[in-house]
Amino acid sequence: MDPMRIEPNAAQRDVQSYATKRVAADEQPRTSADAPAAEVSISPEAQELQRYIRAAQSVDDIRHDRVDDIRTQLRSGAYQLDPHSIATKMLGGSHGGDPTTPAPPPLPKDDHE
Repeated sequence: MDPMRIEPNAAQRDVQSYATKRVAADEQPRTSADAPAAEVSISPEAQELQRYIRAAQSVDDIRHDRVDDIRTQLRSGAYQLDPHSIATKMLGGSHGGDPTTPAPPPLPKDDHE
């Protein structure tokens, strides 16, 4: 999981949990039928977090132009996968992200390409 990624559902759950706890802590047994209704106040930090959650939920994560381009390449048979490049990106860099680790030898070419 990317540590910089905002997980909207988790943050919203935290805000709701905070608000619920605050209401529960503020509630006192009422003896009068005309007692005022309970008030809920959300801290400025929680309000800011709610704004971030709404902003994150409104962002479209799909790059439609890239999806259409790949779809066209797949249909035409022009889309080529490079297993070495995929593995390198999965490992986080040119050779795993550790500058003290030597780069692996190149993969042999597949005769079926």
